[in-house]
Amino acid sequence: MHLSYLQYQLCFHGIRKVRMRNAGNCRFTSWRMYDPQARLEPETLYLMTARQFQSLNQPVTAVCIPDYPADGDLPPQNGLYINSCLSSPAFYNLIQELYSEYERWNFALSFAEGMELSRLLELSTPILHMPLTIIDSQFHFVAKNSLYSQKFSGDGLELADLEEIIWTEDFKKCMDQKDVFHFYLQNEQKTLLCYNLFRDGQFFARILGSIEEESYRDPQEILFSRMAVALKTMIESEPSSRGLHMKSREFQATVRCLLEGNRDVDPQVLLQHQWSLEDTYALSVIRCYDRFPLEEAEKYFSSSLQSLFPHSCVLRLDQDFVCVWNLALISGEDYVFQEKMAVFLREHVAKAGDSNSFCGREDFSLYLNQAREALRLGDKYAPHFWHYRFEDYAYIYLLEHCAAPFGPLQVCSPALRILQNYDTEKDGDLYRTLQVHLRTGCNVTQSAELLNIHRTSMMKRLNRIKKLTGIRLENADTRLYLMLSYKILELSGSGIFT
Repeated sequence: MHLSYLQYQLCFHGIRKVRMRNAGNCRFTSWRMYDPQARLEPETLYLMTARQFQSLNQPVTAVCIPDYPADGDLPPQNGLYINSCLSSPAFYNLIQELYSEYERWNFALSFAEGMELSRLLELSTPILHMPLTIIDSQFHFVAKNSLYSQKFSGDGLELADLEEIIWTEDFKKCMDQKDVFHFYLQNEQKTLLCYNLFRDGQFFARILGSIEEESYRDPQEILFSRMAVALKTMIESEPSSRGLHMKSREFQATVRCLLEGNRDVDPQVLLQHQWSLEDTYALSVIRCYDRFPLEEAEKYFSSSLQSLFPHSCVLRLDQDFVCVWNLALISGEDYVFQEKMAVFLREHVAKAGDSNSFCGREDFSLYLNQAREALRLGDKYAPHFWHYRFEDYAYIYLLEHCAAPFGPLQVCSPALRILQNYDTEKDGDLYRTLQVHLRTGCNVTQSAELLNIHRTSMMKRLNRIKKLTGIRLENADTRLYLMLSYKILELSGSGIFT
C-alpha cells in the first residue's frame, strides 16, 4: 500500500486536512501503533501522536500522526500529517478498516479466476470510489457496480454519451490502446478511465471508470490499472462466458438466405434456435436517420434490437436493418411489442416499416419488399410518424400501381374534371359535395350535416351532379371508381383539378 492511497481514502471518509511528505519510498506492507520500546521496522506505517513524533531521534519509513497542527512545518520523514478531531481509538480503527479493505481487494484480484465480473467491480467500489462498468463492442453492459447503477439506468451507455462517442474521431483512435487511457466526455464534462480488452487480437470490450474528483486522479489511475489487469486475466481465461450472446453466424446466414428468396435451407439450423418454417413470421425494415454513423453503430443497433426482442434475428441489408420476428415465440399482447418498438425508434431517431404476417413456407423476400414499401409509403405520406405497417398503406400501393403508366388525370373519372370546371365557372361546391357524399356511404342526411346545408339543398346538388356527369351512384362499381379517383388525385398531390 502507498501513502497516497491512504490520503485518498481518508479524504473520502471526511478527513481532508491531510498533508503528505514524499521523500522517498512511501510504501508500507504493515501497520502498527508506535511503541517507544520496540525497534522501528522498515515498510511499516506507525501511528503516533505529534508529541511522540517530535520526540523521535531516528527516521522512520512511514508515519501517520492524527493530531499534527495544520500550520506546522513538515519534518523530513515520509508521512501523512493529519489535523483531525477524531479520537485516537476512532482514528486507529479507521486505519484498520481501510487497511483490511485494501488487503481483501488485493487478495480478490490475485485469486479472481471464476469470480463474477460484477462481483469484482463491486469489491473495487470502496477502493476506487467511482462508477465502474465493462461495456462490450456493441455498447452494452457486460458488468457494472452498484455505484454506476445508482447514477445511471438502462443496459448500455446513455444515448447522448453514445452519440458523442460514435461521432468523435478520438473514439476510433483509442480502439487500439493497450494501456490505461483517458477519454473526456464533453456531454457529461467528465473524464473516463478506460482500458481496452482484446480477444484474438480484436477489441471486444472496455473497462470504464468515471473520475468524480479530479484531485484524486493519480491514485485512482494506479488502482484502476491494478483492477483492469486482473479483469483482463479473468476475461481472457473464459472468453466464451463473457458478453452478450448473439444469434450464431450459421443461423444468421440461414435467415439471410431466406430473405434473399432462397428457401432451400437446412431446417435443423433453425431448430437450434427453436425456429421452424411452419412458424408465423413478420419483417421490419428499420432505417436510422444520420444520428449515428452506420458502420460504427451497426453492432450497437443489432445487439440493442436483439436484446429488446429476443425472438428475432437482426441483419443489416445495405443501409437498413432488417428484423425477422418469429411471432410464434413472441409472448404478450401486441401493444407491448408496439410500445417497445415505438420507444426504440423515438430514442434512436429511426423509422420502421412492417410487413404483413406470413407462414415460414412462403417467400421471405416478398415480405421484405412489403416492409420496404411500408417504410417508403409511410415516410412519403405521413413523415411525422415513425412506425408504418404495410396493411395501413396497402391501398396506397395499389393506387400507385393501378395509375401507372397513365398519369392521375388520365386514369381518374372524367366526372371530376366536369365538376371542377363547373365549380370554377359558377363558384360552386359540387366537387367537394360528391366527395363527402361518397365518404358517408351516400347517406343524404349525414352528407348534408357535414356540409352544413339543408337536406333539400343536398338533394338539389346531387341532381345537378347527375345531370352534369351522367354518373349513377346506385352502381357499386361507379362509387368505387369515383372514390379511387379522389384518392389517387389526393395522393398525387394534384388535389382538385386546375
